[in-house]
Amino acid sequence: MSDTKVYEPQIRALLGTASHFCEVVVLTLIAKQVEPNNGELWSKLAFTYLLTDDLQNAYTAYQHALFHLPNPKDTQVSTVT
Repeated sequence: MSDTKVYEPQIRALLGTASHFCEVVVLTLIAKQVEPNNGELWSKLAFTYLLTDDLQNAYTAYQHALFHLPNPKDTQVSTVT
């Protein structure tokens, strides 16, 4: 089990409320530091940046997500699941 799975429930709960996007970014950044090659975390971070209109960081995070996902053609990197 990945160390980042600990952060998953917190990220999902905070995404339910638009006012908590900053906390989602912080939690995802912390989780990403634990596991920097996790494409799904990069995707979640990118999606959160997109929702906060931080387009440059969203673009960069999506690039990292595509690079680190094992098969990016089979994965939706545009949504948080």
